[in-house]
Amino acid sequence: MIAAVAAFVSASVCLCCASCLALAALVFLPFLRRAPLAGARLRLLAIGGVQFGLMYLLYLQSYQALDAWEVALFTAFTPIWVLLLEALLPGRRRSIPRRDRDDQSAGARARSGAAAGDLASDAKALAASFVVLGGFDKFVQYLATSQTISRPAARKTMHVGAGPLFLLCWPLFSDAATAKNWAMVGPLALTLKAAAAGSGLIDDPKTVASMSRSGDRKELLRGPALYGAVFIAATVLCWRELSGVLALVALCAGDGAAEIFGASPFGRRSPRLPWCRRKSVVGTCSFFVATTLGGAAFALYFRGLGWWSVPTQPLLRGVAATAAAAALAESFDTGAWDNPVVFAAAVAAARRAFPTE
Repeated sequence: MIAAVAAFVSASVCLCCASCLALAALVFLPFLRRAPLAGARLRLLAIGGVQFGLMYLLYLQSYQALDAWEVALFTAFTPIWVLLLEALLPGRRRSIPRRDRDDQSAGARARSGAAAGDLASDAKALAASFVVLGGFDKFVQYLATSQTISRPAARKTMHVGAGPLFLLCWPLFSDAATAKNWAMVGPLALTLKAAAAGSGLIDDPKTVASMSRSGDRKELLRGPALYGAVFIAATVLCWRELSGVLALVALCAGDGAAEIFGASPFGRRSPRLPWCRRKSVVGTCSFFVATTLGGAAFALYFRGLGWWSVPTQPLLRGVAATAAAAALAESFDTGAWDNPVVFAAAVAAARRAFPTE
């Protein structure tokens, strides 16, 4: 019976892959009619086939080590990894000069109606961030209350996904000095909601289910409340600074990877850290790798928008140094204060590595 089910699943996956390839071929076939399928075109087609097959082999193998929701979460950030690899390819780097925000602000004030334009732009950006963060919050709540995933999994999904989504909303806001105050409203609203549910001011079992490990509403007054407070601090104190971006990536991607891989079978067999027996070498290394990759991706992405002009090699070295400092801070047992401790360590390390950014 088990063999029959496995054969059926394998056949279904193969059929799905073949269908995807057939649809892709149908889309690109008109572009191949003007020239024979030979030379460079044939090589590119072969490379694409190998890439597609290898991707699916690794994708299926990932289910042996991760839960389905974890695979989906990592897959959702595929564009970030593509951006990172594209930026590192020789000849692909685009040098965009850093914008002089002071001059832009002066020029904006000199133009009639610039302040009103910034206000309208920030209001629209705030609405968009509410849609993004609120929609993600409702999605995680649905997964938790429908028992699609467990409470700890829902909490970790919220923990890992909220930061990158919030960072992607930053470019939507204007260059005005007050833009950070508008951007702060989104995480402030979620934090106040969590605090109200945790203190019992409002009865919100869905929020409790998606943000707590045990289902105890008072748990929201510790980790989730401090997590939200760190987001607010990053927005106000490190708005569009490299230190704030890297700190939020460490808080989300790094901390999430440490818990996921540290709790995996491989992580449970890993040696314990001498100064903290609760944490493993695998978990700490996962924190470092995830923070480095995610931080490099966001740093390169925002550099493309002109937020800073650090060359690629110094940028990657500084990102790795920041990730190492944050991983070291996370390796200590700080209880519910782990989020503020990691944030402070990452900001301090990033500002030392990038004193002008």
